Amino acid sequence: MDNDNERSSKRGFTLIEILIALTIMGLATVTILGLESSILSSTVRSEQRITALSLARLVLTQLEYDPPQESIKTAGDIKQILEQLGSSPLPINLNFPEFQVSVSVNQITQSVIPPNTLMLASVTVSWSEYATDSVNIPFYYIHPDKIQ
Repeated sequence: MDNDNERSSKRGFTLIEILIALTIMGLATVTILGLESSILSSTVRSEQRITALSLARLVLTQLEYDPPQESIKTAGDIKQILEQLGSSPLPINLNFPEFQVSVSVNQITQSVIPPNTLMLASVTVSWSEYATDSVNIPFYYIHPDKIQ
């Protein structure tokens, strides 16, 4: 009889051992799924930031190509901004309704170079109501038409 009791106790797991193992596996699964969600959210924010930087660079390229002669301040979507800055139609689709662009160009009057030649262009692209969901690129340049 003692042999039968020893064999049955060595044969399998008890209910408590199985419940503890399932609890540990459940906690591990929840942790992994939480990390996956965090990684996915981070990836989406990175993609939005890259798109915003690309749109800001597109606007800055237009400002470099055809700099405005006076101070301006404007905002809208990317198509509106490029049209206001005098860009010719681009052969690519610029449909980014969730991104808002604002452009500010001002003359810097206190500088060591000739007056009214140094300009500051600032391009801000935002994609949500939160202030952290935006990029701002300042760009200083000397206006070529005002150099004597």
